[in-house]
Amino acid sequence: MARELPSFTNPAEWIKSLSDPAWTQRFSASAPSANQIASFLGIISNPKMMEGMLNMADPTLMAAWLRAAANPAFLNALMSAGNPAMLGNYMAMMGDPRLLETLVRMGDPQVMEPYLRIITHPSYIKGMMKLADASLMTNYMRIVTDPKMFDNALKLADPQLMTGYLKVMADPAFMKMAAKLASPRVMEGYMKMVADPAFIKQMLTLGGDTRMLADFLKLTLDPGWVSTMLKTVDPQLMQAWMQTMMRPDTMQAMLKFMDPALMAQFMQAGVAIMGAAPDMAGAMGGEKK
Repeated sequence: MARELPSFTNPAEWIKSLSDPAWTQRFSASAPSANQIASFLGIISNPKMMEGMLNMADPTLMAAWLRAAANPAFLNALMSAGNPAMLGNYMAMMGDPRLLETLVRMGDPQVMEPYLRIITHPSYIKGMMKLADASLMTNYMRIVTDPKMFDNALKLADPQLMTGYLKVMADPAFMKMAAKLASPRVMEGYMKMVADPAFIKQMLTLGGDTRMLADFLKLTLDPGWVSTMLKTVDPQLMQAWMQTMMRPDTMQAMLKFMDPALMAQFMQAGVAIMGAAPDMAGAMGGEKK
């Protein structure tokens, strides 16, 4: 006999149910069936459950729900199943604008942590690319480039989590697909984010000894990326980007890799921006005192 679901109006009962170790045991013991995966997904994405949880905005309930959704055993089972419909439903649930708004409004880094771990998980990113859904990609980019979301990631001060976050932002294949599928307005948010001194500082700190920084620099100097940035016709954005590229630590990072192609792309990007906005000369030479 199926276990009776707890009342949607009782947070304590839902917390107990979502935190039940039986879920992990069920998904870890053996390869779960598609029905088992669909059943669990159906429980955590139940419209009444979602609506009640978001309306209550109870931090403990939100944390329990997110940890259930981020359960590694369940996530691995979902990704391994390779069912596009279930994967799409899961990603639509995690990209629900109401969920993001509630998380941001609560401003609790500890509640945000499991959410950030989900959306930066390599399997999640692979699934996103496999689906190649414009709506899902737009929602995802809106989430990861939200300034408050990034601020929460910084507050957690977790190197592993931040590295996962930055790897997504520096993945050339993923970002090229995002530029192709996501709305231009959302991509502008990404460009503003990568020109943010706080973002660059984290990238240089955590990516200095890996290829992640090289991938990031190659991505932001890619002619297609620069062309997209120029189409935004935002002088402040272009100036911020040029100042970022001219920072001593950024230049040192590029020289460290000693990649002639990368340096050539940097010069070409500078020429393209100077041609589109001659008043960016100040950015090339640094801010005037």
